[in-house]
Amino acid sequence: MRLTQIEGAISLLGQRSYTPYKKQSYQYHPPMLELQAYTGENLAKRLGVDVATLERSRHSMSQQDFESWCKSRDPGSVKWRFGGDGLFHPIKG
Repeated sequence: MRLTQIEGAISLLGQRSYTPYKKQSYQYHPPMLELQAYTGENLAKRLGVDVATLERSRHSMSQQDFESWCKSRDPGSVKWRFGGDGLFHPIKG
């Protein structure tokens, strides 16, 4: 008896015409935050390496290779360059 009721309810639901809910699309684009200079410790965390690896790579590679190395590890594919102020700066473009 109960199975018959369930089947009847399912059948009824299948026969009803539903107007599909039209999802309204909102074109929200959050503002792009400009990256600031990072200390070695913070950049190492961002790149998923330790500070020693970051420093070793910076000293052993050319500037261009180091920037590419950073980009390959950065979650946003950002290149980084060591500045005269002792901080690592993002390179746009």
